[in-house]
Formats: sequence, C-alpha cells, structure tokens
Amino acid sequence: MDRPHRTVLLVATNPADCAAIQRDLEDDSAAEYSCIMAPTLAAVHAFCQAGLPDALVLDAPLPDTALAWHADLVGTYGQHAFAIILLLDTASPTSAARILKCGIHDYVLKRPGLAYTLGHALDRAIIQLALQRELAASQRRREAPALSRSQLAAFSQAVLDSLSAHIVVLDRDGRILAVNAAWEAFGRKNGRANQPGLANADVGINYLAVCRAGANAGLADAQAAYEGVCAVLSGQRPSFTLEYRCDRPDSPAWFVMSVTQLAGHAGAVVAHTDLTARRLAEAALHQSEQTLKLFVEHAPAAIAMFDRAMRYMAVSRRYLADYRLGDQNIIGQSHYSVFPNIPERWKAIHQRCLTGMYEANEEDLFPRGDGVVDWVRWELHPWYENFPEIGGLILFSEVITERKRAEDALRASRQQLMDLSVRLVNAQENERRALAYELHDEIGQQLTCLNMVLEIGTHAPAEQQRTRLHEAQRLVADLTGQVRRLSLDLRPPMLDDMGLLPTLLWHFQRYTQQTNVIVDFRYGGLAHALPPHIAIGAYRIVQEGLTNVARHAQTAIASVRVWVSAGQLKITIEDQGCGFDTAAASLIGPSVGVTGMYERAQLLGGPV
Repeated sequence: MDRPHRTVLLVATNPADCAAIQRDLEDDSAAEYSCIMAPTLAAVHAFCQAGLPDALVLDAPLPDTALAWHADLVGTYGQHAFAIILLLDTASPTSAARILKCGIHDYVLKRPGLAYTLGHALDRAIIQLALQRELAASQRRREAPALSRSQLAAFSQAVLDSLSAHIVVLDRDGRILAVNAAWEAFGRKNGRANQPGLANADVGINYLAVCRAGANAGLADAQAAYEGVCAVLSGQRPSFTLEYRCDRPDSPAWFVMSVTQLAGHAGAVVAHTDLTARRLAEAALHQSEQTLKLFVEHAPAAIAMFDRAMRYMAVSRRYLADYRLGDQNIIGQSHYSVFPNIPERWKAIHQRCLTGMYEANEEDLFPRGDGVVDWVRWELHPWYENFPEIGGLILFSEVITERKRAEDALRASRQQLMDLSVRLVNAQENERRALAYELHDEIGQQLTCLNMVLEIGTHAPAEQQRTRLHEAQRLVADLTGQVRRLSLDLRPPMLDDMGLLPTLLWHFQRYTQQTNVIVDFRYGGLAHALPPHIAIGAYRIVQEGLTNVARHAQTAIASVRVWVSAGQLKITIEDQGCGFDTAAASLIGPSVGVTGMYERAQLLGGPV
C-alpha cells in the first residue's frame, strides 16, 4: 500500500537539522513526509497563509516559549488546524503534563534516534488530530441538523481506512470499538484459528485479553504490550511505543506499536506500523558491511578504509603487517594518531581526495611511528555513502622498501660489473705492456747479443770460436730461463698437471727466494683435485695476497691457510706488518689487487 504524503513545517534555525530529519523520516514512519523549514514564527504565518501543513514541529528553546507560540497559532488558525509536536532538550513530568494539557499533541526529547521517535510521534499525532477533528465535527453535527448514524459511522470508518497503519480504537476498558481496512487485511492474511494473537482480534474483542493470552502462551513482547496499553488507558502515561517481531506464516515481520490516549480518557488508539522492509534493509546493510570488512581484512593487499574524519573503519591483515602494527585494534582510531609523524602533504592529499579526487604514487616515502622510513606505492580513492555524498577514503598501498633495496643493489652490482670490466681491460693492457717490455727490453736485448756473438764468432779465429760458442750457450740459457719465468708468471703449467697444493708449495718457495718473506703455510682437505676454475681462482687470490704483503706489509713472515670445510674452499692470508687504513684506501679508489681478489671470490660464489 502506498504511504500517504504529509507536509511538516519545522520551526528551527539549522538547515542541517531539517535535512537530517527529512532523510531519516523516509524510512522510519508510516507516511511520506516533506519537511519545510521556517526559522521564525513570522515565517510560519507566511507559509500557513498559502496553505496549512499537516503538522508543525516546534524546536523551541524553552517550554514557555513553545506554549506562547502554540497559543498564537491556535488563536490564528484554530484548535485542529494541524498536529503540533514540540522538540525539547529536557522535560520534567510537571512540564510534560502542562504541555499536553494545553493542547500540544506530543513532545519528543532530542536524543539519538530523534527522527525515528519523531516519525512515530507524527504518525500518532496526525491520527489523534483526525479523531479530534471527527469528534469536533460530531459536536458540530449535534449542534447542527444531525447526520444519520449510518453517515457518521461511514465517515469515521473512511477516516480510519485512509491510514496505512494497522489501527485499533479501544474504549477505556480495552474493548475494540473499531479497526481499519489495513488491520482487517492483515488479520485475513496472517490470522490463525485457535491461536492467540492480535491478528485474530476484531471489533468487540477485548484487546487487553488478547495481550494477556499471548503473554500466557509465551509470545515475545506480549506482556510488555499489555502493560503499555494498560498504562495509557489508565492515564499513567500519554503514549506508549514498542517494537516487536510478529512473523507472518511464510516470512519474518517486524512492527512498532504506538498507543495514544484519546481526549477525555475515552480510550486509546493503537497503531501497528510495519517495519519489516526497514529491518530487512538494515540486516542486508549489516551483512554487506560485514562482508566488506571480511573482504578487506583477508585481502592479500594492504587496504585501509577511513571515514570522513580519517578514522579507521576496516583494515586488512596485510596492512597491519606491512606497517608493523602487529595485532593492534586500530578500528575507530584516527590515522593521524596511529602515525603521528605523517607529513602535512599527506594530510593535504587526504583533504583533496575527500572532495572527490583520486590520487596515486608509484614510489613515495612514508615515515612510520617508530622513526623508520619506508618506500610505498599507494592509491587513494573516495567511497560514497549516498552519491554524491562522500563517506570517506579507501587506501590501497604496498610497502616496496625491499624492492627498492633490491633495485638499488642491482644498480650497484651493474655499476660494479662495469667497473670490473674496465679494470679487467686495464689489467689486460697492463699485462700486455709488461709482456711487451719483457720481450723487447729483456729477451729482445738477449737475442740481439746472441746474434752479435754468433756473427762475431763466424769471423773470429779458430782459437776464439770456442769462447764465442760458450758465450752464445750462456745467452741461450738466460733466454730460456727468462721465457720460463715469464711463462710461470702468466700461468704455471703444474697447476693443470699436478693441482693446487704442489703449485702453492712451488710458489711459496719461489716467493721467498724473490722477496725474503717466509710463508707459514698450513692446509687441509686438499688431497682431492679441485675443479680447474676453483684451483686457478684460489691460486690467483693467494698470489695477489702475498704480492700485497711484499709490497706494503714490511714484514718477514706471512701466514697462509687453505682448507676445505663443508664443501667450501676457505683461504686466509695474514701478516704482522704495518697494514694500511681501509677508510683512506677507499677514498683513493679501488685497488686492482684487493678488488681483484674480492671479485674473483664473488665470481666463484664466495664472500671475502
């Protein structure tokens, strides 16, 4: 059944209050209400001259002010022109009785759920006003030529049937005097024979007896309904409201029962308004919210959902882990209290996105509360409560600190590889230059001398040729030694033929002869042959290390340890010499010797 449309004139000064009440009344009342704000009593008169509203809601600062306004309006438009509801901050029993006694239909305290309470108060007041108008009309008819009883009954029933709520009119003893069409339709659809319940109550039945029977049968809220109706009929309270569940045969249903006293304690009007659609919508919304929270919580990404004040509404476990928040419950906390060191530019980003903008950054610095700064990739979107009204923000983020470190390490490794390539080329050129020097200045000179000796010998007397021959043989022997030494410096053949250990022993003996530095050598696990690339790498590292000792250490003894452990070849080279400042050496630049040792070890998969 379509809800009737009602116009409400709200006498208040805050437009936000009017908009909030209008929005909430859409779901929490039996009628469809349109709220119009009138900030002053003069504005009320201006509106009423164009047409009377169905109801007037007075947001008066004091009860006495409201009573004065009410007297002015009644004096101008009459006692039954429109329903009047008073909004109060507080109300004592004495002031409440005085307010109702003067003719104001109801009052509502300003509390959470104001619109819900106001909606039902309006429903009751308009019903009461309709009955008061009917009573006034009846009085006028008694004074004028009387209508027939059938006409009066038909008119009264038409008034009740025009209301969408399920209406029951009771006398002061609780007997049902009248019901409307909505009540009868509900009873036909949901009543069950031999089962206590209001759906079976009809004209002539005692409403209180039905409530008692339901309470005795264990029906939920039946006892509370009985006590509330009794309190209104006895005059202990002017009205009573109760939300309850009353399932239909095939589906669940929820209602709100509103009981309002008739004038002169003549009885009461009971209205049952169907809340099922609202309750189901609330349940669906709650389920949707829980589903969203579960999705966010278990999402593999770092997600956080905020309201407009940047308070956390939902976060994923990944978010808590990425930002090192552990198992903290940050729901309801401000983002700025969780991260007090957040930069002002981030706060500015939040404010821009709260206006509907979308922002993102692939690489950004984020300071955490413990002082550590992370690299993050993030996207920030607004979410909408009722489009276009923004409810808050959703943050999708990823901590990429480890990725940034890996990228930096990769760049450093690439630069190191480029530097190594340059050094290898330079080292190769240096070796070629040294080899050319050896061939030209040493071996070349020896060959020139040999050639001169042989040439002179061919022209010398016979007795001098033997001397020249011996000199030529000496030169050939020197050349052979130089070529052999040069070959050994380039690569000792015994490394391929005999392995690492004999080659090291030979090198130590030759090294001591050349430098007068004694090598204290100890080894283990070298009985088995090593792979060729491992053997030559180890030999070059030892060779370069001892060369550095001879050049820089100024010592007579060097210690070399070579052993195999856990599948790894380990080498230590030590001396008791003067050493050097590693920090100062790093400022000068990489040394071919030390850097070469480091890079050889890295190429073989080992640290230095």
